[in-house]
Amino acid sequence: MGARIITITSGKGGVGKTTFTGCTAQALALTGHRVLAIDNDSQHNLSTMLGTGVHRPGIRDVYREDISQAPSMFLKSVRQSGVPGLHVVTSNRELCDDDVKDRMFLKQCLDRCGLQRYYDVILIDNAPGMDRLQAASICACDEIFVPTELRQFAIDGIAEMESILQERYPQAGRITKIIPNFYRDTKRQNSFIAALRTMFPGKVIDTPIPLDNVFDELITE
Repeated sequence: MGARIITITSGKGGVGKTTFTGCTAQALALTGHRVLAIDNDSQHNLSTMLGTGVHRPGIRDVYREDISQAPSMFLKSVRQSGVPGLHVVTSNRELCDDDVKDRMFLKQCLDRCGLQRYYDVILIDNAPGMDRLQAASICACDEIFVPTELRQFAIDGIAEMESILQERYPQAGRITKIIPNFYRDTKRQNSFIAALRTMFPGKVIDTPIPLDNVFDELITE
């Protein structure tokens, strides 16, 4: 069985995608899994959070290669984090949609690298939106995790995202987990969780992530 390739994305910013990706990557590595985190966002916050910083080559250099050379460039881009078992492919502020030649490029590159020999889980962090960078990530993955705020427009956004995925990327990964974030156990938030479970049966995680300043403190540390 190959590595699970999971894209973490959302149509909206500020929902905790990068924090979720970074914490999950570290937790999996600390429990014995071999993990690769790919920073597919020009803000490169995941690269900073995981302690590798911005380095070259990185994911932008991979996209800018010919597909015959991209696997070699990708493997050169992999860096060890401070957590044993956790590797990172970093991003930088110059990364943009124009770097993506073909939305299948990242999938073809990962397939040619044979990463199932090295990793159990590959996590891909993204900027908000559904543009070419996100499309490359979506087409490369097996599953999509969607962190979300518990507000009406966020729930509407997930429904719209699922519709776009079915229409534009029928062969790509599907939404398998919806992660309620910034949870405060209020009546309104619980009603939104109930609505999500009705709209997306079996996909909403059982334990919402609480609103807790400790996450910001840990990132600062």
